[in-house]
Amino acid sequence: MKEHIVSLLGILLLVQSSLWGQVYRITGNLTDAYSGEKLDSVLIREKYSQKKTYSDEEGFFQLELPGSYITLRLSLPSYHAQKLSFMLERDTSLQLALNPLTVATVEIVGRPTDTQVELNKLSLSLGYFHRIPSLLGASDPLKTLSLFPGVQTALEGSSGLVVRGGYPGQNLILLDEMNLYNPYHLLGISSTFHARAIQRMELYKGMFPARYGNRIAAVMDLQTESDKRAKKERQASIGLLSSSIYTTDTLAAIRGDYMLAGRLSYLSLLTLPMYFRYKAGSREDFFGYWLYDANARVNATLKGLGKLRLSVFFGNDHVNGRSGTFRHSESKDGFYWGNSGLSLTHHASWAKGWEARTVLALSHYRYSRKLTEIETEADSVLRLQLSSLYRLTDMGISTSIKKSFSPAFSLAAGISGKQWRFFQKNELNQTIVNRRYLFNHWWEINWTYRQWAVRPGIRMLHYPDADTNFTFIEPRLSLSFQVGKSLKLSASVGKVSQSLHLVSGTNLGLPNDIWMPASRHFPLQRGHQYALGVSWGKTESDLLIQIEGYYRKATGLVLYRPRELEFELLPDLSQQDDFLQNGEAQSFGLESLIKYQSPYWQAWISYTFSKSDQRFTALLDGRSLPTLYDQRHNLQLVAAIQLSEKLSFSPVWQLHSGRPAYLPMSRYIGPDGNNAFVYPESPARFPIYHRLDIGFTYQKAPHSAQKKKWQFGVYNAYNRKNPLYLQVKPPGFIIRGNEHIPRPGKITGFTLLPFTPYISYQWIF
Repeated sequence: MKEHIVSLLGILLLVQSSLWGQVYRITGNLTDAYSGEKLDSVLIREKYSQKKTYSDEEGFFQLELPGSYITLRLSLPSYHAQKLSFMLERDTSLQLALNPLTVATVEIVGRPTDTQVELNKLSLSLGYFHRIPSLLGASDPLKTLSLFPGVQTALEGSSGLVVRGGYPGQNLILLDEMNLYNPYHLLGISSTFHARAIQRMELYKGMFPARYGNRIAAVMDLQTESDKRAKKERQASIGLLSSSIYTTDTLAAIRGDYMLAGRLSYLSLLTLPMYFRYKAGSREDFFGYWLYDANARVNATLKGLGKLRLSVFFGNDHVNGRSGTFRHSESKDGFYWGNSGLSLTHHASWAKGWEARTVLALSHYRYSRKLTEIETEADSVLRLQLSSLYRLTDMGISTSIKKSFSPAFSLAAGISGKQWRFFQKNELNQTIVNRRYLFNHWWEINWTYRQWAVRPGIRMLHYPDADTNFTFIEPRLSLSFQVGKSLKLSASVGKVSQSLHLVSGTNLGLPNDIWMPASRHFPLQRGHQYALGVSWGKTESDLLIQIEGYYRKATGLVLYRPRELEFELLPDLSQQDDFLQNGEAQSFGLESLIKYQSPYWQAWISYTFSKSDQRFTALLDGRSLPTLYDQRHNLQLVAAIQLSEKLSFSPVWQLHSGRPAYLPMSRYIGPDGNNAFVYPESPARFPIYHRLDIGFTYQKAPHSAQKKKWQFGVYNAYNRKNPLYLQVKPPGFIIRGNEHIPRPGKITGFTLLPFTPYISYQWIF
């Protein structure tokens, strides 16, 4: 027996000696075993050599070790640590999934670090969106971002976001690589995306990496993909105004998985009594509203050829209103708008750190409005109809390659091309069709040396136009320095550009917005961005304190001003006198965040001071004025508390300064016989905005195969009347016989969302 043991040890020593001196590379991808999301910041440490590395934002890691018997330990807070032992004798690739912890029988779906906060960047993972109370129980991934520094909603009830003083049209919104142009439902009544379908969302508030472009404010990158075979799940929910379904499962034939998610809102059912009263002649008007959206995704593993993902998105809204006496005269007004998109992504990775990615993407945005006036006489019917239509089609292809030379150094580069087709038909049946093209080339470097992390990049774009060609170079740089174990200093600087202008016929949250291509008359928007920040706290720590300062400047802005106070069917591109051109804007601010997390609860305080101004030469003698979204102070208090195994509680309180309101002081009859208005030199302000939302989640039998969940709460709990818009009645005169009696002006605020309770039921099986 002893001889056998000695022989075995001798063989092991011979194998060990033959491997000694040879270095092999271990690469791997890490995901969450529950959701399939990519796990970043996972610590991978080898037991004997004590060499270590961390996974990046894509869940990828690599480690170089000499050939021998090794033991890897993988750890991440709120996840079970995992050990893996084997003989390393060749380059090895691993696909690993970590299981979430269960603490005191309370399952933590998503880790306490599911909110990753860095300079200019915020990452949210699956499961987080459902913790925050939202309007009528419909979780909204995009609106959740407004609870963090530097981000605010454009209007009350709207999902449009203003990031560090930029306009909503200056944000790039990507869903599985497809570009969405107006992914917002009317006034935020229902969420924009199915929250369960979104695995991960990243927001770049400032200087974003060179792989992103053609926007000058921010990037919102939403992903539905899963890098592993999905766990079979069915989910259905029903609420006061909408219902949804979600399903995912494996597809053994293609070694992949699929996901289907959809939602239907039936607000019109609640307005049926209004419709019947209108038909009966006891009511003068009514409206109806329908919406639906759907996500679908298929992942497939190609043997030896990487992975393929097909993603599809549809969303449509329909608003229909009527007014009049129904049998004698009637006005019909209908809005129709929506997004659709498709993307096909191929991703391949090889040993020695090589990765390649190719994306084909198509997206389509459409908007139409139809006005109909009907007058019924005894023997005839007079019908007057006006309609407008706008379509934007975006087709693009991109390819990129990445090489990781070591855990501390990687290089990435890519090229892309895009075609836009713009189509507009106004109420006079005048048609405008434009095509534009954009070509990009970019490089990025990710280098870590001791306490330094340096990420330089450059993006070059070429935008050919019928009149002139635009070529622009955008250098970018982000760097950070780690001081000790907890303190980090960060900075970023760079240039950005945008070849599209978003113009709107109104600011009431209605969707009559159109995208206009840059041209000789409307040049590219260009911007410079600077940011400096300091943070205290590590990935594993319970407390994070962060302070950031930023400055942004933009040129080449376009502002549309309708000839009448009331909004039009669509902005008329043929009336160039209605556009203010070559505007400039600048914004600066200071953001702060204090966040604490534990296995049972997390909470944070977010505060932003900001100032945003704009200037147009043809407006008020070129004086600088606050932008429409300028709010000096923004404060949010947020908590997510697990009260028991079955019950959780989430309060959110917000306080914002009132945004500017450009209101006329007086009215007079102009030389052309039409109304003319006199405006003050500085704008008025809306009242201070504040609101409390409270949400509860009750989950019966949380550990059973079938889970039943109730969500209930109150939006605007103490019924604060925050005005959506202001209606102005300028001063004038009341004529009584020969007497003219002065009448003072009046400003009336209209509130859309008062105290609003909600309840929804969800069944997971």
